[in-house]
Amino acid sequence: MSKQRKSGSYAKEKAVEPADPLGEALIAHGFAANDFLLSLNRTVRVPGGFEVSGQWALPSRMFEFPIETHEPDGDRPRTIGLLHPLLADHPFVRHFEQVMGFEVPRSPACNACGYSASQTATWWHAVDLAGAGAWQELIETRAFTTDADIFRAVAFALRYARKDEPVADKLRSVRRVMQELGSEQPTDQSIVIRSLMRPTPCGDEKGKGKTRWPINEQRGAASTLAWAFILGVENGWFEFCGSHLNWSAVGRHRYEADDATAVAPGAQVSFAF
Repeated sequence: MSKQRKSGSYAKEKAVEPADPLGEALIAHGFAANDFLLSLNRTVRVPGGFEVSGQWALPSRMFEFPIETHEPDGDRPRTIGLLHPLLADHPFVRHFEQVMGFEVPRSPACNACGYSASQTATWWHAVDLAGAGAWQELIETRAFTTDADIFRAVAFALRYARKDEPVADKLRSVRRVMQELGSEQPTDQSIVIRSLMRPTPCGDEKGKGKTRWPINEQRGAASTLAWAFILGVENGWFEFCGSHLNWSAVGRHRYEADDATAVAPGAQVSFAF
């Protein structure tokens, strides 16, 4: 005769959710729709209709999501902080502090593992403005990012085509950016082209039989990467395949020759500045 199991002896106890008075206050004041979205987004966004002007109206994720928050974990309460200390002057941050009745910490809001989005927010700011072609605004708000992030953003912007920004105009803009950051063009272009990985063909996944030559990066100075893309576009090392750059026959030839100044059939003429 089998033993009768006691009711609930094998039932798991329901986990007790940690108290979250800050999260409840954020929802109560309309800064988050609910606890699920607050935990998912981990930011407080500038709401639609909230008027900002000047630099705060720039298309930067840092400016759109200035406040970071991480859910509580056990005895560890919810954390909150600014993505960057200079965001203390953001009109929405001031409004938020007035409504909530406390000053948002200027230090990062880390989760239980010590991670904060502030570690990548400087990249967001640089690449968002570079992608929008807001080069002058990027220089003017340089304090919100790092020079290395700007260099990488230059390479990123050159990699992808924008119909509303001609390549020649973009090159002039990024050269001004490099000048503002005090980065001079390397005298040895062979070193620059060699800072990229060896060109390797990649088949067309759509089955059209077209071979692509993607540009893959190596670890190195961010400024060298930026110059690699600037010189690559100017000297014809790269060409657009759809909306993004690929190695051209000229670039592949020069890479294999280990001489960025080598003349190859079909070489493009550099832009004059």
